[in-house]
Amino acid sequence: MDMMVAAVTVLAGACAALAVAWIRQRNRAQRLERLLALREELDEAMSAETVNAMLTTWIALTGEEADEAATRFAQQRIEVLHSLALSNTAAAVDTLTGLWNRRMLDIEATRLSQQNELYSVAIADLDYFKVLNDTHGHDLGDVALVVFAQSLLASVGHRDVVCRMGGEEFIVVFPGVTQGHAAEAMQRVRAYLKAELRIRDLPEVTASFGISESTMAETFDTVVQLADQALLRAKRSGRDQIQTASRPGRYHEIVRNAA
Repeated sequence: MDMMVAAVTVLAGACAALAVAWIRQRNRAQRLERLLALREELDEAMSAETVNAMLTTWIALTGEEADEAATRFAQQRIEVLHSLALSNTAAAVDTLTGLWNRRMLDIEATRLSQQNELYSVAIADLDYFKVLNDTHGHDLGDVALVVFAQSLLASVGHRDVVCRMGGEEFIVVFPGVTQGHAAEAMQRVRAYLKAELRIRDLPEVTASFGISESTMAETFDTVVQLADQALLRAKRSGRDQIQTASRPGRYHEIVRNAA
């Protein structure tokens, strides 16, 4: 029994450390390494007591005030970690960029739908990515994808969920954020990307963005569709810009060629 308690304590500490990394680290590659290490230790479902132990340890490690809102948020994130640890963790992460993929997006969509929480969705797509690959090679194309992923992570908050959907398309979910603030975050992405490419002496790469808000539609899928339509409008209007959906079928241009 003592060995079991000790094992649970060790596991709780490891999971708590992972939760701290989740909140404080924006390097998803490091998070993947920790997730995979954790998954190797798990051979059965964690009990509710273990999850509670994880939460308690997380609060102790962060040294922050455990008010109701912070505790609720930590519990939500630990539950996501729990779900991922019991599933095929590696399948939830994009191996090139270290970002989450569609599986994590589905988990976040379910959580937001259950809580009826305000959120915004941004879809980003690198401009002329095929031309970049054809001109400079796929290796440099991969570098551009990684730099763009880093630009996203550096420009959003710790609650925001950044995913690579495949190819040169990315999606960011902003819980509790209006589309106006999401647009500001995407403008930071544009500025960060431009600066990072210059520092690394890489060819110019731009991106187009479409943004929508949960107040515009009944379901997560429809909110994503509105963001995708706004992205298409940005592409057709010349690329290298941000557009947001004002209501279904209409769009409002935020930033164009001004990064």
